[in-house]
Amino acid sequence: MKAKVIKETPSTYLIEVAREGKEQEPVFVRSEGKPLAVLISYEDYQDYKTWKAAKTPPRYPDFEAEITAFQRLKPALLMTHKNKVVAIYQGKVIEDGEDRMDVLGQVIQNYGYVQCYIEQVTSEPPRRIRIPSTWRKSNVGI
Repeated sequence: MKAKVIKETPSTYLIEVAREGKEQEPVFVRSEGKPLAVLISYEDYQDYKTWKAAKTPPRYPDFEAEITAFQRLKPALLMTHKNKVVAIYQGKVIEDGEDRMDVLGQVIQNYGYVQCYIEQVTSEPPRRIRIPSTWRKSNVGI
């Protein structure tokens, strides 16, 4: 790897890096001895973007809205559905019952495979864990 010295100037400048073959090493840009940036080939950049997209967990804004709705409805639900399990869909309670799987079954039977939030209504905060899932719509024939 060759070190290139670049001095900051008040005007715009161009850095030209000669290609020394297809497998060119990254070029490290440093400022005051500290790494500032890395110049990589366009192909490596595309590989990085693909890798990063695979590492970034997807966002589910509809699901997050259902969680927010549950929190908003919780004071009223504590009066009407205390210790019951409820399913929240489009900001409303669509099913309730004693068991999460029973409530999920009711949701699937009555609404299909929709993105809903199922939670037990208690005054205690729920224990949260995140478990990756491989379930996809394509797995259920939708």
